[in-house]
Amino acid sequence: MKKTQLIYIALSACFFMMAISLTKIPGFSGADAQKKASSTASAHEKKKSSAKRKYIIDESIKNIFAEEIFESEESKENEDEIKSLFEVVTIGDKKYECAHNSDDNYLNRGDINYGSIINYSADYPYYIKVNRALNCVTVYGIDYDGEYSIPYKTMTCSTGLFKDNTPLGDYEIYEKYDWRMMIDDSYAQYASRFNGGVMFHSVPYLDMDNGALEWEEYNKLGTPASLGCVRLRVVDAKWIYDNCPEGTKVTVYDDEQNPGPLGREILDKLDPNSEYKGWDPTDPNKDNPWNKPKKKKKKKRKKHK
Repeated sequence: MKKTQLIYIALSACFFMMAISLTKIPGFSGADAQKKASSTASAHEKKKSSAKRKYIIDESIKNIFAEEIFESEESKENEDEIKSLFEVVTIGDKKYECAHNSDDNYLNRGDINYGSIINYSADYPYYIKVNRALNCVTVYGIDYDGEYSIPYKTMTCSTGLFKDNTPLGDYEIYEKYDWRMMIDDSYAQYASRFNGGVMFHSVPYLDMDNGALEWEEYNKLGTPASLGCVRLRVVDAKWIYDNCPEGTKVTVYDDEQNPGPLGREILDKLDPNSEYKGWDPTDPNKDNPWNKPKKKKKKKRKKHK
């Protein structure tokens, strides 16, 4: 064999070995290159898809935020509009919200003798109307023609936190309790049932104890707060309990523009720092500290030598 042929064979072997080595380098083979290209394209699509999804989410958040702003602004406008319909009337030391410029206002400034116009000998001298929209109650007296035409008493209340829990309609009082356990294991005084689980009663208590009032709930009177019942101050719940016999008619209705001919009384809030906050200030119970006169501190006299 010639020398040149040997050299040729040796070079061919070298080139063959180099070719095999190169195919083992990552990313050099055609399959790896194709895989890498596919991976790059996939990542690009994924990034593009992620960006698109983020845009959609951002748009949703933007829409929700816009809706919240719209709703809050709309609610504020409605609230301002409702407030503008009322005027505050002061009688003695009490204040009432009444329909602005309404001919239906019928406020007793001490010059109405109800004894001469209400037929107290009737089987049902009173008719109770609950304005669910404005959380107030108006009691009407019966005249001598048998019509409930005389606005007699107004009460500020709390109806259902969810409106439909205090259903609209006409009912009658048919059962009473001096104390009653509620479905949330709280207690209430002077309950008068008029529609299934719906009753007139006091603000709830933590226990069957006049000094265990849930004062935070008392401060919600005038706003929706209950599970469906009509919550009242003790003095008002007791008045219904004492004066409205079983069979007394009750109507629940909505009127956002007019609280009723006697308006809605603006109640004072209980001070969270008061030592008496566990008591309803209107409770006639003899142990009610709100009813006891405060003792005046005696000044110590200095002894003169």
